[in-house]
Amino acid sequence: MRQWAEVESRLQATLAQAALASDDLTDQQKLKWQTSALEQQARAVLDRPDGASRSICVRRTIGALAQAEDLLGDDKERIVERYVDCKQGSDSQKTQDMELKEKLYALRNTVIDRGMACFDFSVDWSEDGITEDTHGEYLEQFGKVIQQEVERGIQNAVQGNLNLDRVSREAATHTATCIGSAREFYGREALLNQGLQYVEELAQGEKKGTPLIMHGMRGAGKSSLLSAMTFRASETLERQGKQPVVVVRYCGTSIDSSNGRDLLESMSKQIMKAYGEDDQVPKDFESLSSYFKQQLERATPEKPLLVAIDALFQMSDDDHARSKPDWVPEELPPNVFLIVSTLEEEGDSYQAFRAMDIPPERFLEVEPVRKDEAEEILDGVLAARGRRLEASQRDRLLDMALDSEEERPGLLRLLLLAEVGSTLHAWSDVPDLPKGTPYIIESLLGMLEQMYGEAVVGGMLRFLSASMHGLSETEMLDLLSGDDTIVDSVLQYNETPLRRVPYAILSRIRHSLRSFMVERHMYGRTTLGWVHGRFLEVADKKYLTKEWFFGIKRALMMYFSGTLARDLPMRGIQEHPVFWKSSDQTIFNISRLSEMPNALEHVALEGPEAFSIAMESLCNLEMVAAQCAAGLARNYLSVVERIASSNMMPNYNPRLSDYAAFLREKIEIIEADAGQVMSQATNTPDGYITVPTRDVLKAEEEGLNITPWNES
Repeated sequence: MRQWAEVESRLQATLAQAALASDDLTDQQKLKWQTSALEQQARAVLDRPDGASRSICVRRTIGALAQAEDLLGDDKERIVERYVDCKQGSDSQKTQDMELKEKLYALRNTVIDRGMACFDFSVDWSEDGITEDTHGEYLEQFGKVIQQEVERGIQNAVQGNLNLDRVSREAATHTATCIGSAREFYGREALLNQGLQYVEELAQGEKKGTPLIMHGMRGAGKSSLLSAMTFRASETLERQGKQPVVVVRYCGTSIDSSNGRDLLESMSKQIMKAYGEDDQVPKDFESLSSYFKQQLERATPEKPLLVAIDALFQMSDDDHARSKPDWVPEELPPNVFLIVSTLEEEGDSYQAFRAMDIPPERFLEVEPVRKDEAEEILDGVLAARGRRLEASQRDRLLDMALDSEEERPGLLRLLLLAEVGSTLHAWSDVPDLPKGTPYIIESLLGMLEQMYGEAVVGGMLRFLSASMHGLSETEMLDLLSGDDTIVDSVLQYNETPLRRVPYAILSRIRHSLRSFMVERHMYGRTTLGWVHGRFLEVADKKYLTKEWFFGIKRALMMYFSGTLARDLPMRGIQEHPVFWKSSDQTIFNISRLSEMPNALEHVALEGPEAFSIAMESLCNLEMVAAQCAAGLARNYLSVVERIASSNMMPNYNPRLSDYAAFLREKIEIIEADAGQVMSQATNTPDGYITVPTRDVLKAEEEGLNITPWNES
């Protein structure tokens, strides 16, 4: 080890000298060879506008450590090196590296100058270093300070997030997706210019205002094109001295973009807010459809309105919003631009648009990728990754991307192959991959299983695909840690007090999946989700087979109900209360309230016993009140109605049918005021004693409060 340390030190010094002398590296790239990983991380944080206010600095001074340098070279050497930067001397003896010591002090001063919260600790040196036995009091104090500051930071972050209302958070999330996608758009300028020409024609009043309908096969690149078109159109309008209002939504990627009613309500409220108006939004879909069209009329020449709706086919067909999209106006008011993308072969929306009075020239087909486009896109993606291929590698990938034996060449397949190319070494051969996008995805997922093991990769992707709106990193780790097979597989060579899947495992898999997954921000939580519907299709087929389906849904139900945390207390699994309450605010657990009904919907169909258990959890007054208070009542009603209409529903259970009737009858009243649930449940829809009525009587008898978040 000592010999390798000497070699490693010389290697580092030689590489650093070469990097600093290079004319090909920028100053920023050279900085990586001059600074430690710690300093690079610290400076990256400090360079953020809010970096200092969101960070904690702990400065520890170890008294008499200078004398401890005398231990360098004896049996205690390894202990000292944990606290002192050392270098190999000419006589093979180690000494403190004074250059690094000066850099450390300089970094400390930078932290102070930037105003980061700093906490100082002074401790005495012991020959065993800093241990629990020798420095127990210090470690306890250190832990308390860190806990206190982290809790304070979380509270501040939560409070700041609460300052954004639901509509603003939704708008910000989709806008960020649009900007990120637009910045990674390469090639296909001809298609992009057609879309920008649409905006130009409407802006100049050359043609009647009608929507632009983008269509094409799966994986053609519709979402990417819509993002770039929206971003560039907004820039064009700004250069003309205008202040465009941009409303963009990617259907199916959030709760409020998954069905027509929530989509129209969210977009209508965003438009009203942008134009300084405030009004009561109708709740029934027919009125909401007319109301949305009225909001479009708020656009002005100085403040035009650009609305972009992607992947309409991914939205549910509640209220026939997908199959009969007559909420999309055939003729637009002045100063309004409306772009919608959809599939030709799925969801019926494309056929519905064709039947509307929309001119043929307003239908833009996203055609298969051409060779010249493929070359530009591949080179652009690889350049953004800092990679360059050998000519033979590039030609091979292009041949695979443009092969039309299984399917027409699409953008998604090309991006997948570009990702493969970004991992190649100059001497590597391009791996043989099957033809067709779904098969390439399946092959790449199979490679991940070989790298990290089928148990953990399969478990992660099963949970991700089975969830309704994606899972946060913490939720994913909790679910993986609640599965004995996965935990045993990951910890087979390690014995740890906490039987939990380490975060490092998830981080590595996430890094390998970075081009397949996307982060979504919904109601204060950041979730992981598939970047494209094709990944979900493949993952469903590969991982959510009949063998696994009900077990995974049951695991989600147990987790979000809090049962898993109670059953496995030594796994560090978080509980999932319905809400969190402090002295001045209540935060509803959107994860539990959105994922639980979805899981219960499928668990209910597993059999009579499972159905009864699911109905007790799904159909009760507390669940109804919480869903209403959290603004999720309509989604909850949709789940109840879907189970009620299923052919597998046992006819002998009255709970579901009674609750479905109650919700349909009273939804507008109780979603406006969750406190009305108890009183409205006693007013039976058909004049007979229903399950909700009996639940009210039971609650009153037991003194049950179904809205505990209202308690002072």
